[in-house]
Amino acid sequence: KLYVLEHKINGLILRGQFCYVAHHIVCFACSVQISSSNTMEQHKLCVNDFSPADPTPDILILHRFREIQLKDQQKQISKLESLIEARDTFDRHAHTDDLTGIANRRRFWSNGREIVKNLNNEQIAVLLILDLNGFKAMNERFGHEAGDEILQQVAQCCANAVGENDVAARLGGDEFAILCSASNMSQIEKTVDRLIAVLSEPLEIDGRLIPVYVSIGATFITSKQSIEDAVRRADLAIHHGRKETRQGLVSWFTHEMQKMQSYRDSLLASVEQAIEDRKITPHFQPIIDLDKNYIHGFEALARWIHPEHGFVSPELFVDVAAEAGCLHKLDMLILESSLDQLHCWDKQGKYFDVHVNLSGTSVLPGLETKVVQMLDARNLSVDRLKLELTETTLLDFNDNTKNVLYNLAEAGISLQLDDFGTGYSSLTHLHDLPIDGIKIDRSFLFNFPNDARNIALIETVLDIALKLDLTVVAEGIETLEQGEWIAANGAHFGQGYYYGKPCPAKDCDIESQNHAYPTLKLAAQ
Repeated sequence: KLYVLEHKINGLILRGQFCYVAHHIVCFACSVQISSSNTMEQHKLCVNDFSPADPTPDILILHRFREIQLKDQQKQISKLESLIEARDTFDRHAHTDDLTGIANRRRFWSNGREIVKNLNNEQIAVLLILDLNGFKAMNERFGHEAGDEILQQVAQCCANAVGENDVAARLGGDEFAILCSASNMSQIEKTVDRLIAVLSEPLEIDGRLIPVYVSIGATFITSKQSIEDAVRRADLAIHHGRKETRQGLVSWFTHEMQKMQSYRDSLLASVEQAIEDRKITPHFQPIIDLDKNYIHGFEALARWIHPEHGFVSPELFVDVAAEAGCLHKLDMLILESSLDQLHCWDKQGKYFDVHVNLSGTSVLPGLETKVVQMLDARNLSVDRLKLELTETTLLDFNDNTKNVLYNLAEAGISLQLDDFGTGYSSLTHLHDLPIDGIKIDRSFLFNFPNDARNIALIETVLDIALKLDLTVVAEGIETLEQGEWIAANGAHFGQGYYYGKPCPAKDCDIESQNHAYPTLKLAAQ
């Protein structure tokens, strides 16, 4: 605030070596030498220092002083007004997101702490964290200008959903936050429902309707909790909601999520050492040649028996390994261990192929040389190894990835596209990459033979594979009927619990190699 003097009191505002004169309105004057301030009567007047470089308010003391005549006061006042405008602009940029016009991260933390601090026993506060799913892909597809407009419209939706005492902010990138308080849960639910209803509608961008998918994590807050802890809880809720593919729905934080996070943190702290100690090992699931009716090979699937937690879900520890930055080490461990086992079976006169999953972090220049060296060291021919690539592996597909995969193919190593049919760009990959085989995802056989649409999709995939001369492995075979049908329709290989579950190498019934399907049964654990 700027205090305007109501009386003709002249004086100086002292700040360091500079003096400001007050005469009806605070304005600038030249520096005046003052020998002592003890003789001056002090007045209680607070003003702001309007320097745009220093937004922190200063408390200054006005001293009565001899009357000083100022010339060209209007010019000085105009200069002051410019400084005030500059200060306001600085303050606006310091607390407002430039792109969207809503509160930025700094203002969110400031207002959030204040809202939580002022909560009483009769109030409820809720924090919502919103993430736009696939925003990077939308940016690349529609352009950065369209991406900016998407962010602006989502920000406006957030701002319109809250009351004047609440805060809607853009935390950065495609992440938004809403903090609102109310006297009852019904008001909170109305705010949340209003937000979901708006965000569930496609956004109109340059005459096009673009659907936007939002993940929302939510948590309640009390005056005894910090806004920082609330953000962490809401982030956990988002992560949990994504795992359940609950797009467009609010995932509310629960204490079970906190327990799961503690469990995850424990794995995160120990996964790299487990890889170094070779505690994560391959289990082998048989792959059946549906024409010749015997075991053609095995898929190596990573398994971790944790000393404290026991069996750890592969999906979880692979995700944790990626977060810990050691997924490449895990890939190489499973690859080496699998080739070791293949070599061991060779010595017993049992010759199989092995399928090994490869993550995107391992698709690095020189990979083909390293893989060929591994095979040569064990006297294994390159055609014995099948590297399986998932949609996740190819998510950040670029020229470097393409070159590495072509180098692998030229070295004679088979590349197969895993979980085919579940990724949005699988057909594109068949066109752009040296893929020579596909694995039909288990989900297509889940409700066989009752799901006519899935059957039609499998038939279409098999027809595509035939025309492209691709090898086909059908996953998820659990019954004789499924195996017979998939074989009759052109699949080359079958894999699933009907033939055997993943198990350690010592439990694989390799003596059954030449037993005729479907009587083949493998030991399972």
